[in-house]
Amino acid sequence: MLKAMFAHISAWKQFVVVVFLLLVAFFLSSTLFYVIASMGGVSQTFSSDINWLRFLQAFQSLMVFVLVPIVAGRMFSFNIKSYYIFRKPTAAQILWVIVLMSSLIPLINISLQLNKLVVFPESMQSLYTWMLQLEQQATDVLQFFFSDTSVLGLVFSLFIIAVIPAIGEELVFRGLLQKILTQCTKNAHIGIWISAFLFSFIHFQFFGFLPRMLLGAFFGYLFLWSGNLLIPMVAHFVNNAIGVTMYWLYYRNSIDINIDTIGVEEHSMILTIFSIIFVGLLFYFSPFRTKNPVT
Repeated sequence: MLKAMFAHISAWKQFVVVVFLLLVAFFLSSTLFYVIASMGGVSQTFSSDINWLRFLQAFQSLMVFVLVPIVAGRMFSFNIKSYYIFRKPTAAQILWVIVLMSSLIPLINISLQLNKLVVFPESMQSLYTWMLQLEQQATDVLQFFFSDTSVLGLVFSLFIIAVIPAIGEELVFRGLLQKILTQCTKNAHIGIWISAFLFSFIHFQFFGFLPRMLLGAFFGYLFLWSGNLLIPMVAHFVNNAIGVTMYWLYYRNSIDINIDTIGVEEHSMILTIFSIIFVGLLFYFSPFRTKNPVT
């Protein structure tokens, strides 16, 4: 019934359809969760129950970031697989992505420190306080997840924080929005940066806005260069999985390295320079040299 029903409408109208579907999915998933939680007698206490919190995160992410692109893909195309451009990546491409994402950690942390240098004027202190509260809420959720230092806790965290976002967020922001915005603006770079801005904005963690937007743009260019949505999905998963695993090891006292401090500690200039050079070399020997570009 849904197949290609909106395939012939303009790109701007498709953008409106996607935004509408995302909003509906968000409010519907929130409502359904609270109904389920109420039936389970935990509607007021789920935030202190790690299993309910995991269920909320997974359920809402699947509804918003997986169900919506499936529905939209059916609406905009006769073949959802070709619409999202899935191709089997080579082992060399996957290895390149893994090494690159690992090498980017110091540069990501530097951009996070630059983000923290933003000073809000006195007239915007109420906005600053609100943003700080959102940031603290997100931090509290992550710390709650990582408080479970069992192997099963790691598996749950990887699924919720790495697997679902890598698949769902790339489907929405690169597979859908970047494609549509590129058609709207007739410019692939503008499409990439607008979708990267939206990708960062929708997380509502404004003290990490800059690194998340830069990552979103990087994922967008990976899609553009490779012509394969699976490549930014792999990069997104690797980025999040490294963070989850490092936090898990840190919280269980297996390592004394906080991933957020790599590249920004004192005497880390050599590491940063090495990271820049190594990333540059990786780009020079990229396996995606304008093959199958997405326009």
